[in-house]
Amino acid sequence: MAAWLLRCTSTDRGWRKFHMSVGKADPTHAKSSVRHLQSLGLTAQKGRYLAEQYFDGGSAAERRMALGQLSVYLSEIEEKASLAVEDWADFHGDAVAALLLDSSDRETK
Repeated sequence: MAAWLLRCTSTDRGWRKFHMSVGKADPTHAKSSVRHLQSLGLTAQKGRYLAEQYFDGGSAAERRMALGQLSVYLSEIEEKASLAVEDWADFHGDAVAALLLDSSDRETK
């Protein structure tokens, strides 16, 4: 989700849409969003390390345990990405909704 949001806002059109809405970012929302994204990155890193550790090694039971833990990490990443987007939606709701709609349209094509 974070990579998607960065991609969307990196284009001139996406950047304008993201900033055309209500107003200036409240520092509290920005800090909260960054905290969620930092936490998301750390969770992704833990998941990557786990996948690397069990890619070529470990018993069947250990690999099954690793897959279960990876599922937990992916769920956490999904939640943290959603929370970061919600932080931005608190003050730029229309812009975030437009970006999500554009993304949804692209995924269905």
